[in-house]
Amino acid sequence: MFDQYRTRMAHRGSTVREANRMQSIKIMENGFDYSQTYKQVMINDELVDARFTSGSSTTVRGGMGNYEIMFRNGVYYPAGTYVFVKNAKDEYEPWIIMYISDDHMFPRHILRKCNYLLRWKNSLGNIVERWVVFSDNQRLINGERNVDWNKLTLSSYATVLFLPCDEETINIKMDQRFLIDHPDVEGNPEAWIVRNRNVNSKIFGGYDGIVELSIARHQFNHNTDDKETMIADYNIDYTHPDDFTPDVNYDVRITYNGKPELKMDTPFKTYTAEFQVDGEVDDTIEASWAVLMDEKLEDIVTYEISGNVLKIKCPFDALLIGRYIRIIAANNDLGISAELPIKVVSAI
Repeated sequence: MFDQYRTRMAHRGSTVREANRMQSIKIMENGFDYSQTYKQVMINDELVDARFTSGSSTTVRGGMGNYEIMFRNGVYYPAGTYVFVKNAKDEYEPWIIMYISDDHMFPRHILRKCNYLLRWKNSLGNIVERWVVFSDNQRLINGERNVDWNKLTLSSYATVLFLPCDEETINIKMDQRFLIDHPDVEGNPEAWIVRNRNVNSKIFGGYDGIVELSIARHQFNHNTDDKETMIADYNIDYTHPDDFTPDVNYDVRITYNGKPELKMDTPFKTYTAEFQVDGEVDDTIEASWAVLMDEKLEDIVTYEISGNVLKIKCPFDALLIGRYIRIIAANNDLGISAELPIKVVSAI
């Protein structure tokens, strides 16, 4: 008798609360595919039972809304997982899980529909592509005054991209450029540049999460950007020395006084390539410099290179505030390099 009682308690719960919970789960499981919201979705190339409902409405002013998807009891997927859902045309479309609700029973996965296939080259020169959510709305980045540095940062607008968190997207850094436009656009597609990145607040452990990038419009570069592949900086050389295994540890960094930013209408700002061998500074190693900027800056910014020293200056131009210059100090024989994004700011 006691064994039967324990078996019954294991199936029905040892308390009224637990019994109600298990009964609710059983009812949900038995009637899961009877719901009008039931459909099968594709995740990791497998069909999965789901209930798919609207969470917040899509509006012209507010942009795309969120949707909610619930799986059978005990089935969970991390944020950043792609979910392919059939549309009214019976075609699969990519959605991405933004986060999971904290409901004790039947937690829901919050989804947004992906609307652009983003392509770029990683540090090895390999082409990477990810479905992303290109936000309808622009985000206002608040201006601020820094009393200590007597500096005013003007407010600006940025558009937001949401990507899955993985080994490629976490390495998208400030000043990374993309081409985002309709592939059949006449002339040059629009170029965009990363102005801010968030790989912390929407990450829930490991690669469970979303990478958020704030991007702003940039200048199309005829020398490096490729319209056919829709990849910015496509024609940049990404080659690395083959099979280089040094017996000693080489390193390089770019040094400067104060902050790395370039103040307009001031004397030359100096940046120095400092090489180290096994932790000790070695002045005999020479640097090769690369200064990367958009076309609007090329006729305005002045720079001089003398060995391991790079000097840059820029006259005042309100339209250039907030733009970035990338400098790279490298030694190809050793296969080492250092990169520094420099923000152009007002001296006021």
